[in-house]
Amino acid sequence: MVALGIHGLDLCIAVNGPAENVLASLRSVASPTRNTLAILLNFKNGANGVISSVLGPPFSIRFAVFGSKGWVEIRDKAHPQAPEGWLLTKAAHGGPQQTVEYPAMSMVRANVEAFADAAAGRAPYPVTFAEMVANIAAFEAIAKSAESGAIVTVEN
Repeated sequence: MVALGIHGLDLCIAVNGPAENVLASLRSVASPTRNTLAILLNFKNGANGVISSVLGPPFSIRFAVFGSKGWVEIRDKAHPQAPEGWLLTKAAHGGPQQTVEYPAMSMVRANVEAFADAAAGRAPYPVTFAEMVANIAAFEAIAKSAESGAIVTVEN
């Protein structure tokens, strides 16, 4: 969760707002360490989110949103340390899937530049303080749930 799974949580909160409760399962698969994490999040806006984080197989990260009129998915083409860009695929009811390819860029550089712009007063930082607090609260609840196996209420 700490390496890359946290970014899935960031995205879920950016799209849905604060989580209400979480259920997490941390298991061992073909490894002496617990390397497979599955999380179900219930958000205050009524949405559900699912995050899975598996340590071991080749890198893969994707983010998908499903709605009543269609879905959209974003996939990294390569590991962020050597970015190759992203694929955005979307589909609406009754229509074909459409995929658009986006070129590589340094997300770390973009984040540092956004932080510098915010520190200099040129622009607000793209992650709000409320989103940061919601992320920390959800992360703490995920850790408690993974340890206990129980549904944990997120303390915001």
